[in-house]
Amino acid sequence: GRAFDADPTHVPALLGAIELCDELGEWSALAKRLEQLAELAPGDAARLYLRAGRLHLDRSGDLEAAVRSLSAAAAAAPRDAGPLTRLALALEARGAYRELVATLERLDALTFDTGSCAALRTRMGAIAEAHLADPEAAIVAYRRALEISPGYLPALSALGTLYRRRGDYEALLAILAPEAEDDGPPIARAERCLEMAAILDRELGRPADAVAQTRRALELTPGAWPAFALQRRLLLRLERPAALAELLG
Repeated sequence: GRAFDADPTHVPALLGAIELCDELGEWSALAKRLEQLAELAPGDAARLYLRAGRLHLDRSGDLEAAVRSLSAAAAAAPRDAGPLTRLALALEARGAYRELVATLERLDALTFDTGSCAALRTRMGAIAEAHLADPEAAIVAYRRALEISPGYLPALSALGTLYRRRGDYEALLAILAPEAEDDGPPIARAERCLEMAAILDRELGRPADAVAQTRRALELTPGAWPAFALQRRLLLRLERPAALAELLG
């Protein structure tokens, strides 16, 4: 690299230095030379910055440099998900969670597969909840995941857990209800009905509405003991002898 050090625009010398660093396994120096070449070759900047960022991330472990190079790669190729994917890894490794969420948002805009979008949005929600102490942002992210992929289990589970923790049982019922009426297995749908019945009875003090859910569970799984037992307890407490006789008959 002496010729390049003397003249930073001397591309042949820079290419020679890159080849030598690669042969010697001098990863930090190689990444630096690639970044310098990227400044001289804007048409190839995205590829060069990406390679430099990967070296920082995977070889030298310089996370700050990795973020810098991968950010430059993403800026040079704004419609390419590759640099953003690597940038997300570097940001997560650094614990830069706000920047990570912003990067995942950019990835989401470039992702057209519904399952992948739902996964990205659920990941954003998990980061907001676990690392940013922002449950409202987490709820928005989980809901966005369900908007694009209704029934996406990781988002449903995370959102349900969050609603339970907050005591927002009406919102919890709203996400459980569609699962009870979808085209899934009858046993799974009956379980959702019983879950809603328990919430209506114990948390919201609406045993009459709970009866409707246990009745629906019995329609889906005739004779199932959990639904039968809960229905019996509710009817006894509500003092509905006719309905109880029908259930027992």
